[in-house]
Amino acid sequence: LTFADGTASASGDFFGTFRDQILSSKLRFNGNFINEISRLTLSEALKADFGGLITFDNIKIGPEGFEPWFFDIAQEDRILTVAGRRENLIDAVIPIELVIANDRSCTITLMSPLPVSGTARGVIVGGDIEASIQIDTLDMEGMESILVIPFFNITSGTARGTLQVSGQLNDPDIYGDLQGRDLLANIEVVPEIIGPFNAKLSFKGKQLLINKTLFRIGEGSVEGEADFTMDHWLPRSYRIDLLTVDAPGIHVRKAFGKVDVDGFAEGSLLVVGDPVSIELSGTLTASDATVIIGDKPPPRDRTNTPV
Repeated sequence: LTFADGTASASGDFFGTFRDQILSSKLRFNGNFINEISRLTLSEALKADFGGLITFDNIKIGPEGFEPWFFDIAQEDRILTVAGRRENLIDAVIPIELVIANDRSCTITLMSPLPVSGTARGVIVGGDIEASIQIDTLDMEGMESILVIPFFNITSGTARGTLQVSGQLNDPDIYGDLQGRDLLANIEVVPEIIGPFNAKLSFKGKQLLINKTLFRIGEGSVEGEADFTMDHWLPRSYRIDLLTVDAPGIHVRKAFGKVDVDGFAEGSLLVVGDPVSIELSGTLTASDATVIIGDKPPPRDRTNTPV
């Protein structure tokens, strides 16, 4: 961190974790102060009026790289404002705005083209958060790579609603409901797309519940409900109950160890698991199904096959 002639600059490396992968980035800050910095102590400088630019580049999540992010930052009368953009252009779209007042209250506004738009208002003190979040639009397709729900993955549709968040900033309790519309999903054992369907996503502390809903899957229908345990803002362990309601049931295609199943099934299925293990139980009646037990034969070598 350096100060000179009313200007300030800083640089460093940022490291963290995101979805069990290493998150890393280069971080730079360049700004200037309204008053001459030589007349201020460091603690006074942090309270002074200033403006500048924060740059995150060389962003990587695991092996995947991302474009730089830029944040315009300014402080005036002890009110801090941060506005983010994805291009270093003065007329670029600014999808993120953060305002922190001197009473430690803050407002965060998210806008298009981000996959979530809305406003969060609350207080962050000493690593704890107390906030109300109004979600105007949550684009499930845009959030698919972030909001991964184990086994039952929502891939498209929108949701909106209000959430209350309290507790530790990195692992808070969340309460409230999101109403999902025109949702599409997939399940690991079912090859067809599920939906479209509407569902209520209810947050109760460390739980995320998808209330009993009727899903259309191919030519059949399934009644299902789900219970997820939240950990650091994301769903982790889960319990999913499924019950077919009409013939021919649902198309199941799955390799269970050395048993390959491909066909239609009717009945009930309970799925319990977490990111590293899964357990299936229930009563299913298979029809029009192919079951292969044992190792699959190697693919036939066609290079010398006469025509």
